[in-house]
Amino acid sequence: MGSTYTYDQIIDVANRAADMVVDELELPDTGSRDVVNLVVNAIGSLLREPDTNSLNDVIRDNYEEEPDEVRSWVE
Repeated sequence: MGSTYTYDQIIDVANRAADMVVDELELPDTGSRDVVNLVVNAIGSLLREPDTNSLNDVIRDNYEEEPDEVRSWVE
């Protein structure tokens, strides 16, 4: 039998998992850490809006900065 989780529960677990990975791997403040956070934000965007189909949409949904600036954080 499957379990049902709320949006908040899923995002909480995703953020806790991201923090665990970032902390235990001692990732730098920019680059890898930003990618991990983008994945968590993509999960949230896809849960709220399943038709989200691009990273730019995720960035616009979760950041005040323009997509090109956020993308530059991981280059």
